[in-house]
Amino acid sequence: MSHPQIDAAIQKVFCNPPIMAGEDPADYRGLTDAVIAHVRPQDLQEVLLTRDIVDAEWEYRRLRGLKPGIVHAAFPRAVKSQIADPEEELAFDKTSIPAAIRKHVSGMVAGDAQARPELERMLEHHQLTVDIIAASAFVDTITAQLHTDRMAAAAYERRKASYAELEYLRARKQKSSKAQSIAMPCPDEEEEFDAPANADVASGNNGKPRDGSAKPSNRR
Repeated sequence: MSHPQIDAAIQKVFCNPPIMAGEDPADYRGLTDAVIAHVRPQDLQEVLLTRDIVDAEWEYRRLRGLKPGIVHAAFPRAVKSQIADPEEELAFDKTSIPAAIRKHVSGMVAGDAQARPELERMLEHHQLTVDIIAASAFVDTITAQLHTDRMAAAAYERRKASYAELEYLRARKQKSSKAQSIAMPCPDEEEEFDAPANADVASGNNGKPRDGSAKPSNRR
């Protein structure tokens, strides 16, 4: 395919990116451009395999990023489970503490230097720390994390399989191209081998010299 045809195929194949809420389409486009520059697809089949590679890598990155998000989302529930006083646990549901916890956790993820100290002060009233809550949230979400790991591993294997299929396809094309070049005789060689025989037949000499003399005999 010519470059304009490949560019048109890429636009059609990549027209519907698998973007979830919270994901940046620019990140997907950046990944797509990087993979295309590395793979350099040469026809439609290679463009389709390139899309498989991009989507598998995108899903793998998404799932790896979801793991800490799963733990962070469980922070309010982990705080509630760690409160020993039943009256305080009941008050926990009736106040804005869960929302405040989520706010501070989001701040920590975003790099806000004040978010963790503020959350530590909030938890200190319940004799808790951020590390304790993180450990509790990790344990509470271990099953979800294991499922996420399995899905991430599946996405990783799909990416590897797409790369392997692309390499196999190109190796097969290269082998076919070599076989065709070997099967086609060289015109110069044909002329080199055919010219003497054709010249003799055309002259009617049947292998005799053109001057009419007999061939020299090797007999003594």
